[in-house]
Order: sequence, then C-alpha cells, then structure tokens
Amino acid sequence: MTLANLLRSNRVAYRAEGRSEKTVESTTKAVGYFAAFLGDLETEADGITADHLRAFIGALMQKKRWNNHPFHMGDDKPLSPFTIAGYVRTVKAFWSWLVREGYLKENPLAKVKIPRTPQVCVPALTREQLQAVFAAIDTTTLAGFRNLLLFSALLDSGCRISELLNATLADLDLEKGILQVTGKGNKQRIVPVGKQVSKMFGKWLAKLHPDPENPHSFLFYTVKGEPLTPHRVDNILAKISMKAIGKRIHPHQLRHSMAVEWLRGKGDVFTLKEILGHKDISTTQIYVHLLPEDLKAAHSRVGVCDRLFGVGR
Repeated sequence: MTLANLLRSNRVAYRAEGRSEKTVESTTKAVGYFAAFLGDLETEADGITADHLRAFIGALMQKKRWNNHPFHMGDDKPLSPFTIAGYVRTVKAFWSWLVREGYLKENPLAKVKIPRTPQVCVPALTREQLQAVFAAIDTTTLAGFRNLLLFSALLDSGCRISELLNATLADLDLEKGILQVTGKGNKQRIVPVGKQVSKMFGKWLAKLHPDPENPHSFLFYTVKGEPLTPHRVDNILAKISMKAIGKRIHPHQLRHSMAVEWLRGKGDVFTLKEILGHKDISTTQIYVHLLPEDLKAAHSRVGVCDRLFGVGR
C-alpha cells in the first residue's frame, strides 16, 4: 500500500484508539515530510529501508528552519535537534504501527537510532520576576482577574497550559482542593489546588464565570464567552511580562518554576513526578534544575575544601 493510503488508515485508527488530535496531526506531518523526501506520498511502504530514514535524517540536519515558509523570517539556523528527533521518533512509531496492524511483516526502521539531543535547562523564573509579573496584572477588570487566576493556577498546580484550558467545572473540587486534568496520551491525573487559588476560583465561579451552572463548561473563557486557546494565553502572558520585567516568558515556564519552587520547599521528587504527570522519574529529574544561586548556596554549606581546610588557607 502507498503511504497516502496508510496515513488515512492510521488517522482513523489513532482516533478510534482515543489518541489526541495533536498525535494524529504530528504523525501525518512527519510521515508527509518523509514521503516528500522520498519523492511522493504514493511511495509503497514495503520498499522503504533503514537507509532511507538515515538519509532523511541527514537531509533534516542540513535543512534551515524557515526554508519553504511563505514568510521567510531571515533566520538561517538549522533545524533544532529536538525537531529532528521528534520527526524521526514519529516516523519510527508509524512504522511500528504498520507492523502491529499487519501491513508489514517486519519493521526495517527499528534499527535506526533517534539522533541525540542536548540536555537543555529550561530557565525557571526568579521569585522577584514572578512577583513582578503577577503584580503587573490589572485585577480591576474581568479579564485581569481571570489572567491572575489562570497564571496562579498554572504556577500552583504545575499543569501544562493545554491541560488547564481543557479542564471543566466538573473537574474542579474546591472542597477537596483538587483538579482532575487530562495529560499526554489522554491520561487523567489529580493535581492539588492551594487555598489561595481555591479562594480565587470561588470568586471567579460566583461572580465572573459566564456559565457557572454548566458542569461541562471550561474553567476559563474570554470576556466574550469563548474558550481560551494556548496561543492566546501565550500572547497575554508575553505582553504582561514584557511590561513587568522587559522579558517575554511563556506559560510552560510557570510549570518549570513550580517544579523548582517545590524542590526549594523540600518537596520530594516522587510526589512532584505524579503532580507533573511524568511517566518516568528520570524525566522529572532531568526537567528540574536548580538555579545557579541554589547551587552556589549549597556549595557554600558543604564545599569540600572549605570544610576540610578552612576558608582562606
């Protein structure tokens, strides 16, 4: 069968399995790019080998970020290693699916290794930056109070922005101080909601929410009563942070900052793993990096030479 026909079957199967639309779209995109490299979506899947995928990886490594974009951004940097690894991982997953479904007897791409990616420390925000950004929100307006609640909930719970925006009133239990969210792979988990954020939610639902009696309503809406999108929230936070600290920050940095502050408060990494919804503890350990001042403070307490020989010897 051709890749075009197999992709159509894959979209039907993934949706029937309850996979997220993001997974469906990313699979279509990645396999589509691979097919374009091979020459055509009408390419037969059983003729593709490991060498084809390796050649594709080499081509991706030479590709510039904004090539073929209708509005070239003037950025001649190569594709990010994370982008390349993502494409390769998705293509390999698609071929594994072909074998599971019986379209292929064996997976010739299984032996191809996913390119290594650098370990990057996502910058957490300092407490001063967080305080400045939150203080810059005008809470005298409906939108302003909603923004303060939204960003407070992100920072308090460590949720991904998509998880919080997809949560409904039925998912929130203010008496117990918990919120049920749906994460990656449509996996549900419970995250705690602190007293301060619970109090803000109470005010929001009592006076400001457009449809507080409908349990299927989303937690957050625009002032016109439309569901908020991650892109819109990203723009709102960018505007506020630029005004407050002269630097654009993103919603995901609030999640990272929550993790750092959790560890600063002597919280354990295993509980943090469950709150963040990580599948493996190693993800949590890689994700959370203490800020330089924390490392310096720790070294000042337990530095080997200072303890053994005394400062200034």
